[in-house]
Amino acid sequence: MSNLNEINFIKALLDDIVDKTSVKNITVFEHINDLNILKAIFRYRFGIVSEHTEYVSLKNQKELYSSIVSEVVINIKKGKCVFSYIPYIYKSVIENNAEKQFIFRIERFDGKKYSMRDITRVKKIIDLRMSDYYKLDFENLKDTYSRNLNISASLGKIFAKSIREKEGFKFMMRGLENFFSFDRIRLYKIDESRNSLCGVYSIDRTNRINDISHDVIIMKSGVSTLVDIMLGEDDIVVKNYMVYVPLKIDYRKVGIVVVDNLLSRIKIKTHYIDLLKSFSSLVALAMENIILFEKIQEMSMYDELTKLPLRRYFNQRFQEEFYRASRFNQNLSIIWIDVDYFKEINDSFGHQVGDVVLREISQTIMKTLRKIDFPCRYGGDEIIILLPQSSNDDAYGLAKRLSEEIKKIKIDLSGFDFTKDKNVELTTSMGIASYPTDAKNMDDLLLKADEALYSVKSAGRNGIKRYSELAKEKGNINQGKI
Repeated sequence: MSNLNEINFIKALLDDIVDKTSVKNITVFEHINDLNILKAIFRYRFGIVSEHTEYVSLKNQKELYSSIVSEVVINIKKGKCVFSYIPYIYKSVIENNAEKQFIFRIERFDGKKYSMRDITRVKKIIDLRMSDYYKLDFENLKDTYSRNLNISASLGKIFAKSIREKEGFKFMMRGLENFFSFDRIRLYKIDESRNSLCGVYSIDRTNRINDISHDVIIMKSGVSTLVDIMLGEDDIVVKNYMVYVPLKIDYRKVGIVVVDNLLSRIKIKTHYIDLLKSFSSLVALAMENIILFEKIQEMSMYDELTKLPLRRYFNQRFQEEFYRASRFNQNLSIIWIDVDYFKEINDSFGHQVGDVVLREISQTIMKTLRKIDFPCRYGGDEIIILLPQSSNDDAYGLAKRLSEEIKKIKIDLSGFDFTKDKNVELTTSMGIASYPTDAKNMDDLLLKADEALYSVKSAGRNGIKRYSELAKEKGNINQGKI
């Protein structure tokens, strides 16, 4: 979108042409040299200047291309349409003499050509008016300077606030896009544990954010342009309509921001590049703080001893999985595990051995589960396992395997002050309940699994009970059959 200063400038120029010549229809193009096309930016029709979208390919129009490169006027006739193309090159006094080539196409639709007198007049008006285009550059520069001051203050606040936001990365990406309006912004972070550059998010002009965590690139020279830039020494790299901004804290690179205008083919302005460079350290700091904050949040969700998720994390995940199961008519099962005689283990061997027992059992559970299963230390020696997309029979089969694996655990007491004849034999009690066969809501599902567990403990421990079996036994008792 062109700014108001440029619209008014072009309108005044085109009004002047129409007033002083017989020309009534004009389209203004910009030459996109690397694509070899003309991109329309304004059109004059019926006394109104409007922004206009039209593209003219020069690939198969050698005569037109030659005239534009040579800055020579050319007439092209197509039926009753006669177009005269008048090139003009402007060298910016602001951006190191950067060239911008305009093409003024004057148009007739009666099959007649404009006279050389008209074309000469139009060219003189263009030359005269466009000689003042530098003033527009200065106006834009002043506007940009003022805007950059606001951007500097606002982005600083955004980066500071993003540290505290639950979804800090998204907040930061929206802030960058709202101020710069690039076609796309991508954010990558370095994962040192995997020696990789990992995608975080991308955002486009519509403010739509996409998760790009699937984009993982090994940090090896020659694998990717992104990685080569990260391994290089440059503070910023500009390639056509793309800008790569490595994010550094001191001399350590933590990620990279990639911005582009590949769709619009709008050249990224020099002062935007400078602004991105000046803010790269702030973005890097915000990124690292977000990562640290997320790690702290994650650590607070896990039990330090067993490395299993804690109860509050389980409650969150349970809600999500139950909603999914009810919406898509899927099974969901729970295994509630209690370590048999855990209090006696602590009393006999001490809490240090008790800690080892919990840690070994937790590791055994983690090794046995699928990726989608979710175990949690629910409290004390109780562990609950959430089993998405698992029937009651699936849960029972897993419980049997876990029970046998836990019995195989050998606790090494050699590091403790005990007599040799003492050993720790581990068994567990487990209760199973499933949705939708045993319960229709979350609270009932937990309650039924707990009831099944209590039944095992009441019967002497070291066993597995399904709630469906317990319900059947209760039914038989109520009917006087037991």
